[in-house]
Amino acid sequence: MRYEIAKKFYKLRPEIYDCYKSMSATCKCLKDNVSSEFPTTHVDGTARIQIVKNNSSLDKLLSILEPMGIEILANSSLNVSGDPTCFDLVDGLMVCSRTKLRYLLTDLGLLKRKT
Repeated sequence: MRYEIAKKFYKLRPEIYDCYKSMSATCKCLKDNVSSEFPTTHVDGTARIQIVKNNSSLDKLLSILEPMGIEILANSSLNVSGDPTCFDLVDGLMVCSRTKLRYLLTDLGLLKRKT
């Protein structure tokens, strides 16, 4: 998510701001806020968020999605059951070749499987 959006939903600690860029820290949901009901919220009312870098591919994607009401994207570990989590583009392409995954968002852009 973008920094401006994160401030709407979470209590951010400025001294660990850089940790939010790599999902290295959790933050508390703001009280009386819809974020406490997000499926990514932990039972203790915290979440492990990632604040995207300004002008990155994800930042640009989120700026396009925000007017449509999509302010947050959730990510998950990408892997085939029993295999290690993807480490790089080659791993991601391997997952696509072994599953029905149709799209893969990478630093190169959005890749779509040919049908």
